[in-house]
Amino acid sequence: MIEHDDGDLRNGFDTLYGAFGTQIRDAVVKAASTTGAVIAGPLVAGAIGALAGDVFDAVNEKIRSGLADESFTPIPITLHADGPEQFARHASVERRLTQKVEQFGGSYEILYDWHVG
Repeated sequence: MIEHDDGDLRNGFDTLYGAFGTQIRDAVVKAASTTGAVIAGPLVAGAIGALAGDVFDAVNEKIRSGLADESFTPIPITLHADGPEQFARHASVERRLTQKVEQFGGSYEILYDWHVG
């Protein structure tokens, strides 16, 4: 099973980042460098600015990876029956059932139905 959306959120983020990402990153680096110069002096300011740029890039990558589709680890679902004739009258047949899944920092309930054909 794959968690999938229509891509609008990721596409919107990519468009926004494409339009303003470089300017925002430059502003973050400049602000950190300026603050670093006031606090630690001009020799350390460049390193602080570079570190702020690296943090900005890491946050951006974390956001992009969070907007990507994710493949859930398969979870086997087992239906126990005493014999083949029991499948048609098993208590779980023709009922909506749920399977709880906790992956990728979220908690999900997957709904499914059992049908005998």
